[in-house]
Amino acid sequence: MDNSYGKSFKLKQNIKYVNNGLLRLTMFGLTYEVLSAYQHKAVRNGNWRLLNGMQRGFYRACVVYARLRGSIVNPKLVDLLRGLIEKIRSTPKMEALNVAIIEINRMAPIYFRAGVFNWVPELQRWLQEEPYLIWLGLTKLNTPTIFQNQSCLPA
Repeated sequence: MDNSYGKSFKLKQNIKYVNNGLLRLTMFGLTYEVLSAYQHKAVRNGNWRLLNGMQRGFYRACVVYARLRGSIVNPKLVDLLRGLIEKIRSTPKMEALNVAIIEINRMAPIYFRAGVFNWVPELQRWLQEEPYLIWLGLTKLNTPTIFQNQSCLPA
């Protein structure tokens, strides 16, 4: 993102598991072992109940299909399963990191235009540290919706 000061701001992508956790698994298809491991972990940590009955049935059918055929390589099925797997492997930490990254992408251009990074240079370093991102994400998640769209900066 270029701003009026001629600098660019990029987030350090040291949190690879937020977005790229499944990409390595889906390059060659989803195997029975991978699908059943995610299912067992989701049942253990309680995320299995986040899926509705149709999604659970679809996932179970895919597990059975992968057990019979070896792996699932159909791109449409893999894409549908990727969404379900991301849903069942979500944790509060991952959700906070995702929300923080979205919030930073929203705030960074505003802060550049306002010159905030000039008088608080530590903020760029903070925006790249995982503990700060977790704090920002949890703060955003726990802010009541009535206050989330209000801004201190003039439009």
